[in-house]
Amino acid sequence: GTQTKLSAAINLGKCICGAGSFALPHVFLEEGVLGGTLAMMVCAFLAMNTMQSINRSRYLVSSSQQQPPPTSYVDLTKL
Repeated sequence: GTQTKLSAAINLGKCICGAGSFALPHVFLEEGVLGGTLAMMVCAFLAMNTMQSINRSRYLVSSSQQQPPPTSYVDLTKL
């Protein structure tokens, strides 16, 4: 595609943060400050691991196929 690495990362971040932000008020209402904070930390940890896994996959696929790393998630899934 025509996306740069930075714009792809920003779009992925916006999707993760945007969808999750709608649930935050409900989480804090149900779980309280401590439970809500803990839930946010767990979600942040899972999101970080997911993004790192996608990034590692880019380089593993590119090295096995002798190609430059794909610049979008769609390109990664096609390989």
